[in-house]
Parts: sequence; structure tokens; C-alpha cells
Amino acid sequence: MNKKQETYQQMEQNLQKVLQRIEDNSYEKLDDLLKDYDTGVELIGKLQKHLDTALNKIKVVKK
Repeated sequence: MNKKQETYQQMEQNLQKVLQRIEDNSYEKLDDLLKDYDTGVELIGKLQKHLDTALNKIKVVKK
């Protein structure tokens, strides 16, 4: 992955690609599936953190 900070949309697109590969079961090696699974978990965590940050900013603005 690129060292630059990814946007929410980029992360979401990457997650969709990972999920599609998992759903298609397009793996010759179990290690490749596990790598994609780990990538998906990491992306979900980053997306959740991004959403949490946005929610906290909204809460501050509302006060």
C-alpha cells in the first residue's frame, strides 16, 4: 500500500476489491486468501476510525 494517507473512498474501493476476490474464491493458495482477509480487517479498522473521527467532529460542531 502507498505510504500516503488514503481517502475514505480509496479505502472503501480497496475493501470492495478484496471482498469481491474473497466472494469469488479466486485463490490458488490459502496464504493469498489469508493475506486478503488480513488486508480486509485492516481496511475495516481504518474505515471505522475515519467514521469515528468524523462523528466526533460533528458532535463538537453541534455543541
